[in-house]
This record gives sequence, C-alpha cells and structure tokens, in this order.
Amino acid sequence: MTATGGERYNSMQRATTKPTTLEARLEGLVRNGLAWFAEWILSFIRIGLFVLSIPRRVLPTILHVAAFTTILPALLAISVGAGITVVNLIPEGWHTDLWMQYGEQATPFARTSLPPLTPGQPYDITLSLQVPITPENLALGNFMTKLILTDAKNTTVGTANRPQSLVLRRQTSWIPLFMSSPQVETIIVPLVENWSPSSQPGNLLGHGVAVARGASHQGFHAFIAVGRSDAWKSLGNGQGKELSIARATLHGRVKLSGLRGFFARHKPLLFMLTTTVFFAASTGAALVFYLLLAPSLSADDETGAGTPLIQEQGTQTTPRMRFKEDDTEPPSTSETEYSWTSGGPGRRIKAESDEDDSSTDA
Repeated sequence: MTATGGERYNSMQRATTKPTTLEARLEGLVRNGLAWFAEWILSFIRIGLFVLSIPRRVLPTILHVAAFTTILPALLAISVGAGITVVNLIPEGWHTDLWMQYGEQATPFARTSLPPLTPGQPYDITLSLQVPITPENLALGNFMTKLILTDAKNTTVGTANRPQSLVLRRQTSWIPLFMSSPQVETIIVPLVENWSPSSQPGNLLGHGVAVARGASHQGFHAFIAVGRSDAWKSLGNGQGKELSIARATLHGRVKLSGLRGFFARHKPLLFMLTTTVFFAASTGAALVFYLLLAPSLSADDETGAGTPLIQEQGTQTTPRMRFKEDDTEPPSTSETEYSWTSGGPGRRIKAESDEDDSSTDA
C-alpha cells in the first residue's frame, strides 16, 4: 500500500508540475510581448517629445530636410537606370550559329543573316569550327574557308579566303602521367580584321579581303564555305575531300580604342561612375529647385524676431528725463511759474493776466 501510494503521489505531482511549466512559459511569452509592445509605445512617445523639444527656429529647417530626403530614393533609381542605359550604349559583339549544308555544292556551305551593324564601327569577324578527330579529317590536310558578305540589295560588300588545317593537340588530364586526346578539336579561323561597312574599296591588311563602296548598315548576309574545291575527286575507297564539322559559329567582335575601349573592357567601373555622377548632378539640381520653389526657411524666424526688435527700438527712442547729478543750481522762479506741472498752458496764461491787472490798479 505504501508503494502504490507513493506512485500515486508521484503521478499526481507530475500531472501538477507539467501544466505549471506550460503556464510559466505562456506567462513569459505574454510578458515579453507586452514588454516589447510597451517599448515600441515608449519609443514613439520619445520621438514625439523630441520633436516637441526642438527649438522653434530649428524645426522648420528639419522639416524641410526631411521633405527633401523623400525624393532621394527616386533620384537613386533614376541614376541606376541612367548607368544601365550608358552601359548598353557601348556596342557589343555578336555571334550566329551556322548550319552547314553537305552534298549540294562541292564544299560544305552555310548562309546566315547578320545583326544590324553600327555605322563606322570596326569589326573582327572569325569562324569557330568544332571538328571531330577522325582519320578522314586528319588526312584532309589544308582546307579553305571562304566568306562572302552581301547587303540587302545582294551586292557583295566584302570577301575573304583563309587557309587552315586541322592540327591535333594533346591535352593533359587531371590525373598525372596520363595523356588524353580530345574527341573534338576547335579551330578558330580569322576572316576579317578591322572591317566596317563604311570602309572604302580596296584590300584590307593585304590578306585578300576586298570591300565594296556604298555598303548599308542593315540587312547583311554572310555566305561561308569550308573545304577544298577539288572535292569532286575521290581518294582510296571513294570518300570525298570534305571536312566533317560538328558545329560552326560565326563571331563578330567589336574593336574599340581609347576611352571607349577602356570602358568597354571595364563595364562595372563605367556603371558605377555614371551612376555616381548622375546622382550627384540630379541631387544638386533638385536641391536648387527645392530652395527656389519651397517656402523660405527663415520666414518664421524673421516674423518671430521682428516684434522684440521693434519694442527694443521703441524703448530706445523714448528717453527718460533725468536730472544731472552735477547740476546743483536751483531752478529760477520764472521757470517754476511757467512750469507745465501747475495746470497746463491755460492756467499759466490766466496767472499772467492777473498780474497785469494788479499792476494797472496800482
């Protein structure tokens, strides 16, 4: 019975302690929430008391500064947009994928349209070829790459011919003492250097690149042919002399020099500089317009300080009559008779007439 009684007592004690712990936690959460709410209320009260304690002369200035600060986020957003616009004004290069056609002509070829070109902007045009490493491609040797540029009127504005060959290069693997050969080799063929649509006719850089006069800046097309012109001949088992190409891409790189070239290579610096300058200029202009259009900052101060000044001037312009300390001579009787303190000027005239009558009677 004693053991069962002890177990019952322990179970009752556990049942009573668990709700007590939960209630304590809830009470602590409620207390913390009320304390946090009270702190917020006290902070608002402190802010209100601080605003009320600000001197009356300083309060208008603070209100004007707060009103002007509200337009700064909008100016910052506009400055960021201006920086992005300036960065986008720098001409960028372009690239287009080529779909090589086999079997229609003596060599594989492709036609593509070029994006609009910037007038007078020099370009470097290159061809990137991903060539599989096969015995046929390795046995082909040298091959030619031909480029023909035409405008919207199908007028030839530029041509180029470049020789190239497939050279197998070994690459070192991540594991030492092991060498691996790539399955695909990338060949970069430079076609045109420093070319622009408005260039004069003639040979560019002496590399067989001819440019026609009167080229437009939109609607350009490119014709690319890769291979050998003697592809009609057969070798060994009858395979043709054509290059197997996995992927071909035509690239146009913009050539910039001077300050434009520097900022084209450092676009983040250009963005930060443009944004900072535009934000400073817009903030200064907004401040000038605000000072011109907003009410005067010192209007209230001038009206408040005007009244004491007038009163002070009034007290200074009404001097008090004081007797000199060094003046010991008593006033004369004539001065006392004609004193204004005996009743005013009318009383003085009456006294003079009485004296005259008495003198005549005598």
